[in-house]
Amino acid sequence: VTDEEEGAEEAMEEGAMVALENKADLPEEITVAYFLEWPTPNQFAQLEELYDEALGVDVNWVSFDTGVAMSAAMASGDVHIAYSQGLVPFANAVSAGLPLEIVGVAVSYAENDNCVVGTDAGITLENVTDLEGQKVAVPIGTVAHYKMLREMEHLGVDVASLELVDLAPADGAAALERGDVAMACGWGGALGRMKENGDILMTGAEMEEIGIKVFDVISTTTDFADTYPALLADFLKVTEDANAQYADDPASMQDVIAEAAGMDVDASNAVLANFSFPTCEEQLSDAWLGGTVQTFVKSVADFFVEQGELDAALDSYDATIDTTYLEAICKEGDDASADDSAAAEEAPAGPANVVASSITATPQDGGLVTISGTGAAGQSFLLTPGDQAATVVVVGEDGTWSVDAGLGPGTHTILLQDADADGNAVGTAASVEVTLE
Repeated sequence: VTDEEEGAEEAMEEGAMVALENKADLPEEITVAYFLEWPTPNQFAQLEELYDEALGVDVNWVSFDTGVAMSAAMASGDVHIAYSQGLVPFANAVSAGLPLEIVGVAVSYAENDNCVVGTDAGITLENVTDLEGQKVAVPIGTVAHYKMLREMEHLGVDVASLELVDLAPADGAAALERGDVAMACGWGGALGRMKENGDILMTGAEMEEIGIKVFDVISTTTDFADTYPALLADFLKVTEDANAQYADDPASMQDVIAEAAGMDVDASNAVLANFSFPTCEEQLSDAWLGGTVQTFVKSVADFFVEQGELDAALDSYDATIDTTYLEAICKEGDDASADDSAAAEEAPAGPANVVASSITATPQDGGLVTISGTGAAGQSFLLTPGDQAATVVVVGEDGTWSVDAGLGPGTHTILLQDADADGNAVGTAASVEVTLE
């Protein structure tokens, strides 16, 4: 290996974040598109303004009915980032020449997007061809549209005979309730309302078995990504952190998520229960942006060409997917883990000082206090909240820990010490005081 080659390798290993420098001064505000009635962990960060804080700009969130409208808004410059845009409207947009790109996978949701046949239609799998010639409400050019076409093709229904009515999911649910259509297709809260007036023909799992993969993406314009790569990486980092927090403690976020999604908590939780949110590392794997998504986008576009819904597909969609920003935040996390491991290996044997963890106490309603901190993943501490009994806390894989304690009015001292393998306190305690009214 030459000195020049070795130097190049070292430069790469120093981290992608070094290369991600914004090419212009940050704008005062950016606009992000999202869906109502589509609850996701990042909406906690949305409502708590964690994006604004991390990005250093005002983040304006605008709700849309469909991913098709999101594509148009990005093309016009009105929207900079679309969170949870359907893959199908993205594929159709880039096939038509719009300068958009995928920078992440937002959510996978086989069971949260489907078509419902109205109860009065009397149609089941046994007589499914009776749908031919009838009205079907579906948002054209969306994932729901793609799934409907693939499902009908699989069930032997002549798609050309269907009278498709282009309706957003909420409008489709209302049309099904009125009996205006025989079947309606949609997602999220609207899908729940559709099911109150009918039944599905195939489950999401059954559709996955015949190759219908369903997920949404995080997309942006090529110009925005080129101009503000560091800002875009920061956006993905806040999203990744929100997903990790939800995986660790969903109950602490569900009320806020429901509020942001415009739903009651039970309905929001029901939708969330059928969602999965791939981690940074998972998104970069072969199962997602490492190759599978590129291939799937191509298959979706080719299918729409066959159906006469799209004029032509691109030869390849590889250039429409850019993992640079995900790679940057994944490497940042890997470097932090490596530093923690190195620090642990270098630490002297014997009792350690608790400065290995931070400790904060945040008053909540009802006399509760959220006590939290950071540390090396898997590290144990002994926490003593006020005059309550000590308890052992363990740092999670994301390097954080959190405990809720009911302390009542007054000023309380909270102690934190290292714990040995038997849960006994060792070393010097760190402390924080909190006053409750």
